[in-house]
Amino acid sequence: MFEKYIDYGLHDTSVNDITIEENGLAFIFDEGVYILNDAGKEATLSKPCRMKINIEDFYGDKLFEHCSFYKCHKKRFSEVDFSEVKKLLLKSRFDIDLDFYSPFARAIALKGYIGKYMIEIRITEILSIEFQT
Repeated sequence: MFEKYIDYGLHDTSVNDITIEENGLAFIFDEGVYILNDAGKEATLSKPCRMKINIEDFYGDKLFEHCSFYKCHKKRFSEVDFSEVKKLLLKSRFDIDLDFYSPFARAIALKGYIGKYMIEIRITEILSIEFQT
């Protein structure tokens, strides 16, 4: 599942948009993502790309079953819906500080900032992650 993902690093990259697609979500990176070398270090930046996350039994109208979105500002942490994240993305990009993944749990967590808000996105029951340039 994560074989292709492990070749890429999302730390210090920026998501310009997130879209709901037929089988999951797509994260749009206008400036690309880092391609890791054999030692797992960030070697080069890719061309602009999409990270397509395919999710098991995914239905866009039931996004909450597989995806959680959290926002924190002034020490107030709350769960928000996808539409609020999309509104924030219209104003600024999502700068990723940390990316966590668990092949066993088939999950990924992305932490970073959109403007003044700390954002965390958790996605579970992932079938595959594909990068498309």
